[in-house]
Amino acid sequence: DVVDVLGARNDNVTKNVNKWQIDSAGFRRNYEGRNSEQRDLKHDNHDEIQLKEGEHAVPIDQANFEGWLRDNHYVFVNFYAPWCIWCQRLEPVWEAFAERVDEDKTPISIVKVDCVANRELCMNQKIQAFPTLRVFKDSKAQPPDYRSDRTVDAFNEFVLQRLAQDKQVADMDH
Repeated sequence: DVVDVLGARNDNVTKNVNKWQIDSAGFRRNYEGRNSEQRDLKHDNHDEIQLKEGEHAVPIDQANFEGWLRDNHYVFVNFYAPWCIWCQRLEPVWEAFAERVDEDKTPISIVKVDCVANRELCMNQKIQAFPTLRVFKDSKAQPPDYRSDRTVDAFNEFVLQRLAQDKQVADMDH
């Protein structure tokens, strides 16, 4: 079981693991539960993605991160490490998603942050796994981080749902 500092995020959990609390002598004390089977995430076949010219997922660094968040109402950030195989597989999918957002004129900025080159920024954002995909609204992180399928369609659906929910809430205020 791999959990974050708060114990709220479970990653890399194998299915049907029984958890027991163990005392200092190594004896089982309290039954803590069982992890249910988790479905595998879907991934676009990154070898088949056709990208257009130009870079649509804007690279952001420590110097312009806060300004970018301030200047854009919604921002979807891919915090990645270049050495991470899952980040490498996500890269063309993230770029294709950013292209779709540009083409559809969806009101959200798609960016990426290299956490090796911007270690302090990622530490300040409490990034503990790669890739971490996080939405910001009005410069504030909007939990929870994205943990679903890694496909252009899934990203697009997530963003459209998030924007629609915010519009519904805004309409309720009037």
